[in-house]
Amino acid sequence: MDRCNMIDSSRLWHFLEYASRHGAPWCEWQEELSDLGILEKFSNIYLSRIERRAFIVKCRTECNLGCSRKVVEHPYGHILAACSGATKELPYRLTRKGIQVYGLNFSRFFESICNGLGFRCDGVTFDKFTGIYFLGSHTFFNGDSFPVYFIFQSSEFIKEVRNINLICDVPYILLVSTSGRLTVRVDELLKRKGSKCIVLSEEVFFQGDGSLKVLRTFDDIFSSFQLGTI
Repeated sequence: MDRCNMIDSSRLWHFLEYASRHGAPWCEWQEELSDLGILEKFSNIYLSRIERRAFIVKCRTECNLGCSRKVVEHPYGHILAACSGATKELPYRLTRKGIQVYGLNFSRFFESICNGLGFRCDGVTFDKFTGIYFLGSHTFFNGDSFPVYFIFQSSEFIKEVRNINLICDVPYILLVSTSGRLTVRVDELLKRKGSKCIVLSEEVFFQGDGSLKVLRTFDDIFSSFQLGTI
């Protein structure tokens, strides 16, 4: 497969995990996507404006303390990112658009991923209490059908996988954003149901035009497994 137009997007996947629940201010999207050279194209395809402004932003200075910056809006129009750390670094200017919050257009984002995986996504259902996305069911060539779920990894990841096991009484396909929280315990929960996990950061890459490129379809990924137990 031609990978000439693919970019190293591993850091972007981690940022998507961070921004998945509540969105992120434009200045943070700008920093992540500009470094990859896909800011305008990716944002036009996959981002939606959320009607609120950020009160804190990630610090972009190099003190390496990892503190957040408080957004301070002055009456005369200036917007500053004020240091909240012990070093009290000088504030820097922000723009009004820079503090506007943007989030993923999940329907469009998942539709692109599912199309690449050879799976028809008939609408995305999100359970805000469990953090679980239900994308539909995929039917293999032998007629076996499996539910497909997605989770952005977070501190609640094991709990979310356990919740899927509770609500789903058949083997399922679990899509996750990155592999950071795929522990032995998670593997045991998946095996208990005869389920399989696909790590999207290893299968889905971003291209220079802002679109997604999927390396393998479901049928390719699961060709080495006995269908019926995936």
